[in-house]
Formats: sequence, structure tokens, C-alpha cells
Amino acid sequence: MHLLIKYELEKIWGKRNFLFSVLALLCCNLFLLWYTNQPDDITPPLSAYKIFQSEINHMTEQEKGNYMEALKKTLDNMTVVDEVLTARQLSGEMGEYFVKQTLENNPGVFVEYHVSFQRGDYLRFTDSFYQEKTFVNQLYREWQKVSGYGEYLNSIRENRDILSGIGIFAGQNKKSFSSRNIEKSAMDYALLTDTNICWMPEKPFVSAIENKWTDLLIILSVFLFAGSLIFQEKEKKLFYVTRSTRRGICPCILGKLGALFLHCIFITVLLYGENLVFFGMTAGLGSVKGFLGASLQSLSGYMESSLPITIGQYMFLSLFTKALALFSAASILTALCILGDHIFLPYAICGMGLGISWMLYLLLPAGTKLAPLKYLNPAGILRTENLYGTYLNFDLLGYPISRTLLSWLLLALLMGTGISLSLLFFRRGRNLSLREKKKAAMPFRPHVRVFWHECYKIMITGHALVILVLFGLFLGYGELTREYTISPKEQYYQDMMLCLEGSLTPEKEEIILTEKARFQEAFEQISLIEAAVSDGTLSSSAGEDLKSRWYTVTAFYPSFERVLQQYYHIQEHGGCFLYDTGYVYLLGKQNNSFPVQLLLLSLCSIFAFGNCLPMEYQSGAWRLLNSSRQGKSKVFVRKAGICILAAALSSLIPPVCRAVSLSSLFPMHGLGFMVDIIPAWDDFPLQIPMAAFLFLFILSQAASLVIVTLGILLISIWRKDCLQTIFFSLLVFAMPLILKLLGLEFAGWFSVYPLYAWTAMG
Repeated sequence: MHLLIKYELEKIWGKRNFLFSVLALLCCNLFLLWYTNQPDDITPPLSAYKIFQSEINHMTEQEKGNYMEALKKTLDNMTVVDEVLTARQLSGEMGEYFVKQTLENNPGVFVEYHVSFQRGDYLRFTDSFYQEKTFVNQLYREWQKVSGYGEYLNSIRENRDILSGIGIFAGQNKKSFSSRNIEKSAMDYALLTDTNICWMPEKPFVSAIENKWTDLLIILSVFLFAGSLIFQEKEKKLFYVTRSTRRGICPCILGKLGALFLHCIFITVLLYGENLVFFGMTAGLGSVKGFLGASLQSLSGYMESSLPITIGQYMFLSLFTKALALFSAASILTALCILGDHIFLPYAICGMGLGISWMLYLLLPAGTKLAPLKYLNPAGILRTENLYGTYLNFDLLGYPISRTLLSWLLLALLMGTGISLSLLFFRRGRNLSLREKKKAAMPFRPHVRVFWHECYKIMITGHALVILVLFGLFLGYGELTREYTISPKEQYYQDMMLCLEGSLTPEKEEIILTEKARFQEAFEQISLIEAAVSDGTLSSSAGEDLKSRWYTVTAFYPSFERVLQQYYHIQEHGGCFLYDTGYVYLLGKQNNSFPVQLLLLSLCSIFAFGNCLPMEYQSGAWRLLNSSRQGKSKVFVRKAGICILAAALSSLIPPVCRAVSLSSLFPMHGLGFMVDIIPAWDDFPLQIPMAAFLFLFILSQAASLVIVTLGILLISIWRKDCLQTIFFSLLVFAMPLILKLLGLEFAGWFSVYPLYAWTAMG
């Protein structure tokens, strides 16, 4: 068996394509580690942790406590100096009052520390006061928490003693979940002591070993490996040969699953090893012996853990758990790949399952009956800092059951399911190759024109039409069913603008000036009432009652200011009034959904056109086409033209459906009016009508998707393999958008998003 596992590993890892993929993931992971840990005005640099770690490496716990107390006292005094200097910059009596109060509350501090503050010689770890303050306060809180670990353990034991000493719990109430949970907690923490506590900053280790970006990259690598194990042999129809050998059925699939398991472990160790090396070099992890041998509870984030293990043991347990969670998902993907006869469906099912798992983890509240759904799923298990670093029991029929135990049972169930299904499906051997071209209801007749022939191959044989239709229906349905509401302020603005829409006339100007006078009167009345209250001629309650009547008028003033913006623009530059809310939504200035749309459209193009050119390489058709009259280049041009046309048409679905959905609530008139009348685009350099502006918007979105499609085709020429094309296309075109949606705004600039969503930016 070990020879089969070795062969399966070498078959994938021995290819330059796969090695290049792993190298790309390592580079991407390293870049994300660097970028997400960049300092700012408040966030300290990683070098601060390295300096601090070098200073406390040889200190005892008592010395660390004295050291932290001294650092905290110094920074508190420097904060007083900063508050005094800031208050002195305030003009008037308010600034003098703040200075006086601060000096009285901290006698002698300003005089003693002012010179040191000006020189900056108190800055030991960072380059600015605010970075130093954030850094020291963070470490001080961690030290306080860990230094009180002995008291924390005593409180758990005292809770059990108090419970057993209260007479009311001696009877049936002792069978409740709460009492059983207190008893179980005391038993779980019984083996723990504070003798091996060696406090250290937690950020370097936590950032290295618990990183969601690294998890995402590992999932990509594992899914690529799992698909390659099955689909490469299905494409070459090798299963028909190998199944007839002595070890062709059960040993074959077990060898593949064994190789997959080893890959999960290796890629997890490789990427997280890179994390540890990065943070060890930039932030410092202390001496290896002292760091790995210290109790896990030495890190404040893991102080609630009931496991009597060291940091080194936790690191092994965490990475092994992540590898098992990935293997459980990948084994199910392998089973789906064996069962399926098309590349797209297994990835879509597993991707959807992991997406639902992640949404459950993010959205479900932790302290409710739905908590098991939040934690008992692959996403919850991957967050090993919560799985092993905190303590949680679930209520199962009145009995407390450990979340860790249930998570391991779930892992065993998922792995057993994936392995069993893989064995079952492979043993049956019903789909041993990718889907062949089926006989259509209307028989295919060879086309005289190359264009229509290639269109049939891409859309029908390659199933691109099915993918385009499915994504199109999904995008269109999402836009048509999107709910928009009109607030009272928006209703006021809509009524005003629809009444004013068009050229400015004396009657319309009179409406605006009358409305402006009404708001001005309301503000004046409020000022008079406030003056009367301050003079004592009117009580506060009566004043508030009178002002509330005028507040109902001024509440709509922000909407009227939008009217005034267009009015002043028309007076200065000319033009026509235009109700612009519909256009603002349509073009993404409000409720911007462009990142999600572009991601879905990119995925649609990747899955629809990823096999457009590799199908010719795999069948060897390019050799025949080179000798034909049309030739390889003209066939490629036809293929590219078909893909570009399909992509451009697909890009029209979201804006058209969004316009239909919006028009029922927000009328969009004035296509001939100039676009600069809308405040959101008053600085647009071209003086063009709204219709031309919309045309540029639609053209740019189509161009964005065309660029993505051409990029996919170029990648397919480079890789000459469908699975490799999909992987690298996801990495180049989908990954930046995913990172943007996850909060890394800069990642959008590494995609076509600026071209796709230029109307929403700025």
C-alpha cells in the first residue's frame, strides 16, 4: 500500500505545474502576512514584539510583573502630559478648565515627565506615543489576565464547593444542566496548575497559527490535489485499464486517499510553517525551549483552555486538527469527483457546503440553542483557537457534553462518510471517464462555418451554455428580487424632484424659495426657543415640547439640501433638474453590490470557458487543425470571439435587471440631461448626457468581463489543462475579489474591479 501512496503523491507533486501552484500559494500567503500586519498611527509594528520578547526572555514571572508595572506607570504619566498639551491647544475657558483639572488630578506628573515626553526617550519599542501606548496597554492587559490564572482556577473550584454546600442543590436541582456543568468544569480543570505558566505576548503565535487567509489558501491547494487525483485519470480514461489489475479497485482508491491525507498534513505544515518562520523573524517567538515548553495558558487568549498541554503540544494538535478537517472535506470531494462526470459539479457542491458552514459560523449567535450549529461544522472546527483555547459544553438532554468531543466525533463522521463513499462509488465504477458528447434531441450536423462549429463545441459539448444560463438566472433573480425601500425623507425628495424635473422656470424657483423660507423659519424658531430656555423665561420641558413641533419640519432639511445642490448648480452652470436616486443605486454609489456581481461573473466565465482550449490539447485536435485550411490561429480567433461575445452578454444581466427592479420605485427620467447635474458625478470630466454616461458604464462592465475571459484563455494556453486553468484563474481573478469582500480593500486594485465599478468609486 505504501508504494501506491508514494506513486500517487509523486504523480501530482512530481509535476512542475503543481509545484508552481504550491509556490504561488506560498508567495500569496507571505504577501498577505506582510500586508495584514502593516503598522499605522495606532497599531504597533511587529518589530516591537521582537524587541519586547528579547527583553523578557530571561526574566522570572515576578520580574516580568515588575517590568510591566513600570512600563504601564511610565505610559500613564506620558498620557497625562499628552492630555495637558492637547488641552492647551483648545481655545477659551474650556481648554484652561481641562488643563487645570488634569494637573490637579495628577500633581507633579507634568513637571517631571514633560521633558522626557518632548525628547521621546520613553519610546522603547515603537516610534510614536500612540503606538507605544497601544502596545504597552495591550501587553499589560494580557499580563494581568495570565498573572491571575491561579485565582481563575480557584474560582472554578469555589463554584463547585459553593454549589455542593447549598442545601437546595442537594435534591433534584442537582440534576440540572447548570449544576452538572459546574461540576464537570471543576473536574476538567482539576489537573491544571499555575506552576508552568510563563507569560509572553500572544500576538506572534496567534497570528501565525490561527490565520484565516492561510486556511483559505490551504483549502484551494487541497481541492486542487483532490481533483487532480481523479479527473486526470478520468480525462485519459486510465481507470478502464487500472481497474483490471490486481490492485486496481480498493487498493487503488485507498492509495489515492492515503496520498490525499498526507498532502493535507504536508501542505498544512508547509504553509503554517511559513507563518511561524515569518513571525519568528519579524515579531519573535522567544527561545524555542521556553516557548514550546510553556503551558498553553501562558498565552492570555488560551487561558480558558482546560487542556493540560504545552504550547508545542497545542501547535501539533491544532495543525493536525486542521489537516483532518481538510481531509474530511477533500475525501467527500473525492467521492463526488468519482461519482461525477463533469469537473464543475463536485467543486460547486463542496464550495457551497463550505460557504454555508462559514456563514453559520459567522452569523449564528454563540449563547443560544443554535450554538451547536455554529461550532459543529468544518468552519467551526478549523477555528482551533476556540476549539482548544476556550471551554464550552453543550446541553444534551440535561448533560454537559464537551464541544471538543463532539467536534472530534463530527470529524470522524465526515471522514468515515468521505472514505466510505469513495470506496463505494469507485467499486461500482459507473463513471470512469468524463462525460462524452451525448446525442442531441436534434442531431448535430457539421457546420460549414467554423464559427458555428466552435460555438456548438463550446456551448453544447463543453456545457458552457448550461453554466451561463444557471449563473445568469442566479444573478438576474438576485437583482430582480432585491428589496428597496423609500423612507419618508426619500419620499419627500422624490416628490420635490419629480415636481421640479426639467428646466428651471420662475414657478419652480418660487417653489424652492418658499420651501427654503419654511425651513429657515423652523431653524429660527428653534433658536428663539433655546434662547428663552437659557434665559429662564421658558422651562426646559416646555421648550422641548415647542421644539419638537419644529423638529418635524427640519427633519426633512437634509433631503432639501440635495434639491438645493442641483438648484445652485443650475444657477451657475445651467442644466435641468433630475431625480437621481435611481441612477445613484444603479451605478453603485448606494448599496454597492459590484464586488459580489463581478465575483459571480468571473466564476461564471472561469467554469464556462476554462475548458474551451484545453479540450483541443487533450484530444490532440490542434495537430489536425494546424494542417487545415483555416488553421489553428483562425480557430483560436473564433473561439475567443464566441467567449468574448458570451461574456459581454452575461455582463448585461445585472445592470438590466437592477434597472428594471429600481424603476418601479425610483423613476429614472432625463436620459438627455447632462450627467454633471447629479452631485455624485459633478466632477466627471466629460460633459455628456446621462444616456452616454450609462453607455460608458455598461461598456466598462462588459470590457471588464472580456478582460477576465481573455485572461482565462491565455492561462488555458499556458497550462493546457482544464483543472490547472480553473485553479490559476481562481487565483488571479477570483481571489482578489474574495479578499476585498473579506475586508482587504486594497485587493480590489489587483483585479478588474476599478474598471468594473468606476462609477461607484471616489
